[in-house]
Amino acid sequence: MPSHAEALFECCSERFEAPLAVAERELRLIAALAEAIGRALCEWSVLVAEMELARRLDSPRARDLVLETVFDETLAPPAWRVLAELMAAT
Repeated sequence: MPSHAEALFECCSERFEAPLAVAERELRLIAALAEAIGRALCEWSVLVAEMELARRLDSPRARDLVLETVFDETLAPPAWRVLAELMAAT
């Protein structure tokens, strides 16, 4: 379990009547999102590698930029931290 999961559980306990169920669902969805982002980064890397007018994709930097520019304002901070932790582990 991600180390930031506890903060996610606390956030859910403040917001929802069934916090455990919501937190577990959120964790599953965040894990699925992390996998989807990882797959997309791999696909981007393959496509960029085939291009003549591109350098090799810096996947860790692309991952960080996607996290910071797309999901930073989309997810609640505890959810974002879990996503970032899961992405860093891949």
